[in-house]
Amino acid sequence: MWESKNKKMNYLILTIVAITGVALGVYFARGRQEGNENCVEDKFLKKENKILGFLRENGEVRNRNIEELFGVSDATVTRHLDILEEKNFILQKGG
Repeated sequence: MWESKNKKMNYLILTIVAITGVALGVYFARGRQEGNENCVEDKFLKKENKILGFLRENGEVRNRNIEELFGVSDATVTRHLDILEEKNFILQKGG
């Protein structure tokens, strides 16, 4: 009889530990994702500031300049410049 109760108790404890582990895993994973979003936003803001600084110093900026400055693709540069234009920080010419 005691042996049967001990087995049931062990299964109960194991189940509680497993559920707690899953809950903690989900909690920490969610926090890590939110932290990454903030990190990505910070990096993007830093790049925006560098682009605007380059523009202030040189009077104009071309995709090629930003590609070389950050080591990114033309598509990435275009995305950055489009967002800066949406925010009314720059006016793009050409195409």
